[in-house]
Amino acid sequence: MDVTNITLKNAMNITITNNYLNASQKRLKSARLTRPPRASLLFKARHD
Repeated sequence: MDVTNITLKNAMNITITNNYLNASQKRLKSARLTRPPRASLLFKARHD
């Protein structure tokens, strides 16, 4: 078994995981920013 190969694979996995986590964090943040608060939604529904 090639040790350098294993290390490379681990490094790649870590990078991919970090990228995925960063992307999901950004997605959560943008979703929070764009989604109107629930109260205003209820208000809108009541006064349509």
